[in-house]
Amino acid sequence: MSDHNAELFVNRDRELKGFRKLLDPETPQAVMLVEAGELMGKTWLMGQMRESCAELISSAPLVTIDFKDEYERHAVQDALSLTRLIQEKLDQPEYFAHLDAVVGDFAVVHRPGDTAGLMPLIERIEEHYDLVRLERLATWLDVEWQNLPGDTLFKKAKGLVMHARMSGDLARLLDRLKHDRENVDWHRDLQPLLRAGDEDGPESTPADRAVALSIPAEGRDLAEAQINKAFVTCLERLLADVKPVVFVFDGCEEVPDEAERWIREQLLDRLVAGELEGLIVIFAARKLPYRLDVEKAGVVVKTGLDGFDEERAQAFFDAHGVPVEPGDLPILVASSGGQPGMLARMVDNLRAKSDREDPFFQ
Repeated sequence: MSDHNAELFVNRDRELKGFRKLLDPETPQAVMLVEAGELMGKTWLMGQMRESCAELISSAPLVTIDFKDEYERHAVQDALSLTRLIQEKLDQPEYFAHLDAVVGDFAVVHRPGDTAGLMPLIERIEEHYDLVRLERLATWLDVEWQNLPGDTLFKKAKGLVMHARMSGDLARLLDRLKHDRENVDWHRDLQPLLRAGDEDGPESTPADRAVALSIPAEGRDLAEAQINKAFVTCLERLLADVKPVVFVFDGCEEVPDEAERWIREQLLDRLVAGELEGLIVIFAARKLPYRLDVEKAGVVVKTGLDGFDEERAQAFFDAHGVPVEPGDLPILVASSGGQPGMLARMVDNLRAKSDREDPFFQ
């Protein structure tokens, strides 16, 4: 029996040992790819890696970005917002003053009242919706139609978008628009903005502050090149004083194209070239995007996650205090495919059945 927390028992000792090995300065590998299907416990494993890192090297800065999280995914649509989000989560401001200065030379700060950054979205809604369908969308977002200003389609669309932004529902609105009109590129030309409040206000989060800036279209290539150069310079200064630094990217099957390009060019390609010594990068995905699935001997290690056999499934049920008859175990393992997430759902169902049979309620 593993010594893992019984509430989260998935027995991933092999993968955790591999991660601990990556933290060893003598280990030449710097990248781990964890590719496994849905419900196999990838996110749980990422959490255990974070805990291991904190236990083994308490001073090691660690950044986790989960592309399955709709707001973080929306927050990293371009290179600038991704670098700012990583910078915020590293929480090492003394090392990134140079990056702040370079960003300040190029970027535009968006305030809560600004509408310019949202105008492409407003115009796209006006193009693809009519008043009746827009009212249904407002109802779905729990917005009182009559409280939206104006009586034209454009004014109602503008009011709905601004309401969604100020209430923190912008990502939810975008997801719904994509659900309704999946052939429309709703994110095109859209710069993610603050949900509410000043970027340094008490309710802001690292993701909020990271997307409070955008780069004007004019001169964008030059700006991104200079900002990326500054970010790498600052990261190298941090690595010179603090090792290791760990970046964990979860849910990489959902990574936006621009974020994927930045990760590959600014992190992976540099690590493969022997740069950024002391940086450890972990990727987890159901299926890694092609450009992130690099095969470089001596730098990258790759692993899948096996499903549970009957012995491990029995330990899983025991750890959760759910009795399972020996004759039922093969059926449960076969029907779940050995997936930890599916077994966890079975635990919930078995507990619910047990609760219903409590004689107290008979």
